[in-house]
Amino acid sequence: MAESDAFTVIGGGHTVAVAEALGLEKEFDHVSTGGGALINYLAGKPLPLVDALRRSRQKFGASI
Repeated sequence: MAESDAFTVIGGGHTVAVAEALGLEKEFDHVSTGGGALINYLAGKPLPLVDALRRSRQKFGASI
């Protein structure tokens, strides 16, 4: 994966630790320490924090 031209994502604390130990973490496009959350995101399941941020934006608007 580290040598792929595709968009690459790794996740989970142990996976990230191995990538760092091998000096490969910079070879991935996205490194997530939240393995379970990453799997849920890739599976299209809702993420509680993202949902809360969307509700907050609807309630208070965007100031960006």
